Amino acid sequence: MIDALIPKGLCWHCDEARADQNYWICSGCWVSVRRAEAASQTSETTALYRYEGAVETLLTRAKHPLEPAIYSLLLETKFSMPQDAVYVPIPTPWHRRVRRRGCQTTCIAELLVRRFGGRVQHALKRARHHRRQATLDGDSRRQLPMDTFESTGSISDAEHLVLVDDVMTTGTTLERARSTLDAEVVHRFVVGRVY
Repeated sequence: MIDALIPKGLCWHCDEARADQNYWICSGCWVSVRRAEAASQTSETTALYRYEGAVETLLTRAKHPLEPAIYSLLLETKFSMPQDAVYVPIPTPWHRRVRRRGCQTTCIAELLVRRFGGRVQHALKRARHHRRQATLDGDSRRQLPMDTFESTGSISDAEHLVLVDDVMTTGTTLERARSTLDAEVVHRFVVGRVY
């Protein structure tokens, strides 16, 4: 009832129409939201959307500052995950967590736990800080140092281990994180994937 009294603003994506599909996007821009191809839903990776159009706008705005409701909206779609898995968020540098008032990957992992059960475990920490990935091209991203992450403890008791990130471009960050963990089978979950 209170929601009906709160006027909705302009669409974040086109900045012209009134946001009527949800609180952030108009129905005209919402049609640009495209699910990731079935081919990307491999046994190792679940990617929900193509990182383009309104999804790119929503995911960029959702972490500046952190807005859990946007992640919740995007995770309402149909997909499956292992039951009672251990979700390991890709760690965000501390200075970005302070600026954003939270960690987007932890937020996504907590939403996955609410839906599929399991637990969130912060099993990784940043061993070194480097330039923001968003400012790098594909070749520079692939040169991410092997020792970018350090393990914070054993998670060998986990039958299903899921690395969680918001966006996957080249997959290098997730691969560096996977190689740091002492686990044989690791699944990757991302909300958006660049094609």
